[in-house]
Amino acid sequence: MFWGKFFMAAIRVIIADEFSDVRRQLVTRLHREPDFIIVGEARDNTQALKCTLNKRPDLLLIDPMMSDGLGMYTLQQITQQVPETAVVVLTTVADTALRMELEKVGVKRVLTKCLDSDDMIAVLRQVAQNSRLLDNA
Repeated sequence: MFWGKFFMAAIRVIIADEFSDVRRQLVTRLHREPDFIIVGEARDNTQALKCTLNKRPDLLLIDPMMSDGLGMYTLQQITQQVPETAVVVLTTVADTALRMELEKVGVKRVLTKCLDSDDMIAVLRQVAQNSRLLDNA
């Protein structure tokens, strides 16, 4: 796949959000991009952890503020056990304190759900590219 001037391998993504409408919208939007492949979906943090451990994606797009209350634990486990997976949080509200906590557990970026989808795609590509550069260093 070509992205700009460079050859870019497909970005393997897991989407985790408790709302099926949100997951469906994200899947639909990412399917329009030739360099994204959805390898899994999760409706809660437990599923997100299991799916990430099994599929080992390039990118996990997750709203950890799901009603099961296991968000921070899940993020810690994923960043420790699957460090090659870049974690991007997509949530409704992200204040400064939450952003700092998320950064402490290894989250690469925090995005809000009101972000324009083209901007979100650009950020996801950047995070994946940076992660691959670090993995290959």
